[in-house]
This record gives sequence, C-alpha cells and structure tokens, in this order.
Amino acid sequence: MKIFVIAKGHPNQERLQEFYRETLEEKYGNLNFINAVSVTVKQDTFDSRSHVSVRIDPSHGHSLYADSTDQSEHSAFKKALKKVRHQLEKYKETHYKSSPKYRNDAAVY
Repeated sequence: MKIFVIAKGHPNQERLQEFYRETLEEKYGNLNFINAVSVTVKQDTFDSRSHVSVRIDPSHGHSLYADSTDQSEHSAFKKALKKVRHQLEKYKETHYKSSPKYRNDAAVY
C-alpha cells in the first residue's frame, strides 16, 4: 500500500509525515485490497482551521473520499477517517462479502 501525505507549507513536515504514515499503516496496512491512501492537509490562515481530506484507492471500484475541517488538525484527521470508514465498510460488503478469496482481508478491519 502506498501512502501519500500532502501538506504544503506545514511547519512540521517530518513529524506530520511520520505520524500520518504510521497511523494509516496501522489502520489499513493489513487490507490487501487497498492500493493507496492519500491525505491532504490545508491550513486556513483566515480562521486558523485545518482541513484534512483522506482518499483511499481500492483495487476495484471507485476511490473512497472523506474530508473534515476543525480547529485542531488532529481532530479533523480523526473525523475524516471516521467518515471514510463507513464507506470502506460498504465497499467491503459490496466487493468481498461472498468471496472466500478475500474473506480474511475483510474480517481484519
């Protein structure tokens, strides 16, 4: 699984990259049907809110996408992950519910 973290102008690039990569690898690393996960972080300088979007590219079907905006970047990230989790559950139900080949992958999440 490839992980992309885009956060132009973020003051803590290295720590941000490391945190998001570790979190995403822990959450989705065991799901073999995920090809890539992308996280984009944008800071709104006007009202100091963080906008975080998460896109999951599975091996079949369309990309799964969720975003969230919050005063805290961490909260926005967690909310976006929660939103995309619901889509991921529906994806697994649709694509892997009856397939014994992928049953173990779907059960892990």
